[in-house]
Amino acid sequence: MKDLILIENEKYNQFSRIEEITKFLLGDNYFNISDEEKRELMRLNARAYCINTNKKIVTLNEIKDNNIDNIFAIQDEKSYILSLLNINKYTLLEKTTCDIFTSDLNKENIKDNYIIVNRFAEELLDKHIKKLKEL
Repeated sequence: MKDLILIENEKYNQFSRIEEITKFLLGDNYFNISDEEKRELMRLNARAYCINTNKKIVTLNEIKDNNIDNIFAIQDEKSYILSLLNINKYTLLEKTTCDIFTSDLNKENIKDNYIIVNRFAEELLDKHIKKLKEL
């Protein structure tokens, strides 16, 4: 089994890196387009996912007071994927020994082989946004 397992409607897809998940979600050409085009592609996809939700699609400079309540962040690939997990569009499992999405978690008491990232998606998104704002 690979480090990441993305589940949608009982269909499992395995990946080794965040770039692979990103290509799966946003298209094989994603890494060949400009940053502006990437953000627009994330925004368009986020709109489709946010139908019938109260989520506001935002970039980093639109997040006020580090408040991530009811947002769908499209600042980068990690914020986009964590936002998808927050609306439960997908379920993401990450090997406990990996630090792709769960590097900011204390894993010492986790005995399972995989972590359900969705359980921590809001916390991880919050930490990720705060790190980005510090840069």
